Amino acid sequence: MNVYSVLSSEYFVIWGVGIPVLYFLLSGVLRCGNWLPKTVRGSDGSDMMAYSIVACFCCFYVGVAGSMAWFNVCPGCDLEDITQDRMYGRSEFFERHLAAPLLTYQFWNFVFCVVVAEMRDATTLVHHVASGLCPYFSVHPFLQYYGVFFYGVPEVSSVPLTYITLSKCFPFLKTEYPNIYQLSKWSFGLLFVIIRLVMWTYVTVFYWIDSVDLVRNGTPHSMFVVGYYWFANVVLTGMQYFWGYKIIQQMCGGGREVRKVSDRKTK
Repeated sequence: MNVYSVLSSEYFVIWGVGIPVLYFLLSGVLRCGNWLPKTVRGSDGSDMMAYSIVACFCCFYVGVAGSMAWFNVCPGCDLEDITQDRMYGRSEFFERHLAAPLLTYQFWNFVFCVVVAEMRDATTLVHHVASGLCPYFSVHPFLQYYGVFFYGVPEVSSVPLTYITLSKCFPFLKTEYPNIYQLSKWSFGLLFVIIRLVMWTYVTVFYWIDSVDLVRNGTPHSMFVVGYYWFANVVLTGMQYFWGYKIIQQMCGGGREVRKVSDRKTK
């Protein structure tokens, strides 16, 4: 199937229209309530809260869809073709429930970060462009089998991260709701280690074996696309390890702080 016919399908249109519509509806409702203060950096609180809710919804959706497909608990999903051909197999489930939401969400993220000064950062903008190109290239079809994992499963850990990010914009979420903040912090840390360090490494090994074999056999449809995925995987894997190191360090440091406090109390 032609790439552009896939991108113009109803699922890409629904997500492309639905994400900004949901954002503006949420922002309007929150503005009417007038209960959110401005963020630490002075942005409108309603806009940031609406943005975070949309982000959480998208992460939750692709996280659940990817996990159901990856762990084969998705009755009726057309996964046979991508299971048999991990490089060039095609799945409408992948295109509808992973590529469509992720590509349109990254495009929306890019636009939002350009418009909103608090989110405007060169590194962030490059990240959204680079992340959006991955699902775009995958509708060739290419690497849809591995896309089920890389585009979907890791986003499960991003759901609790939304609350942590929000608490940086709205400090009262941390001070007034410390239990929710701690739950989000620890669940994010544990999910990150399990999914983005252990599982990510395991899947990455097989991805490299398959992709190198593809090049050795002289059958890639585009060396540019293959090379782009190689580059993206190396960069993203390095980022996972760097963030994972920081997260484990904070989790262990937090544990030491708790022990120090308890030791002082006993003394």
